[in-house]
Amino acid sequence: MPPPRVDLPQELYGSVIQFVSNRSDLVVLLYVSKAVHHEAKRVLYGSVDLAYNHLRIYTWFRMIASSPHLALLVQSLTFGIQSLRMPSVAYPWFEAIARGLRSLTNLKEYASSSPF
Repeated sequence: MPPPRVDLPQELYGSVIQFVSNRSDLVVLLYVSKAVHHEAKRVLYGSVDLAYNHLRIYTWFRMIASSPHLALLVQSLTFGIQSLRMPSVAYPWFEAIARGLRSLTNLKEYASSSPF
């Protein structure tokens, strides 16, 4: 016989999930339940570090510009651009970043990461 189901208050899920630091674990938590999904998504998108991965930066900004519900969750963002690794056609790349940044209406903190 399965153990009885216990429904916890939403605030408790958030209090526990905020201590999950591994992003892969947060992604797994998205599939546990609706209540856990909401809190895991809030933590996953609350603070985003894209580092210097130009492909990841481009695809993340394109995704966030087309997902207003996710854009609202982002409060802190870090990414860096290395001029030596810029795409040969930079305009679409910068346009994607500009559209994405405009969608981050709750962004409170931005940091530019440095390789040095």
